[in-house]
Amino acid sequence: MLENNKLSFTRNDADMIEFSKTVKSGFAKPDVWNVDIPFENAANAHATLMQNFVDSILDGTPLIAPGYEGMGSVELANVLLYSSLIGQTVEVPMDSKAWENKLNELIANSNHEKKVVAVQTDDFTKSFRR
Repeated sequence: MLENNKLSFTRNDADMIEFSKTVKSGFAKPDVWNVDIPFENAANAHATLMQNFVDSILDGTPLIAPGYEGMGSVELANVLLYSSLIGQTVEVPMDSKAWENKLNELIANSNHEKKVVAVQTDDFTKSFRR
């Protein structure tokens, strides 16, 4: 998060996937490491984008980040995953039919079984950060 002239992030001390698999409490949280990095003269990017969105609706201002451009990020993520699954380089734009076939193959050959884990009944208020 970038605010108040600092870049802040929170890092889990434990691997989140492993923590989620082994924790017995429904609202448990892993220990974390908070990091603050001073950062001067940073515009509030989220507020800038939101204001641009409002201005686009009200006044027709061109969008800084049109939604359709996000599809490139989705395709890149799919290409990375598909490439790792088949062990080959994948060209962009990707062959969407080949990707769909691979997904269907994974689904058909999956032997994943969900495990039922007994959890403790905890106070729901623990789910709120304070």
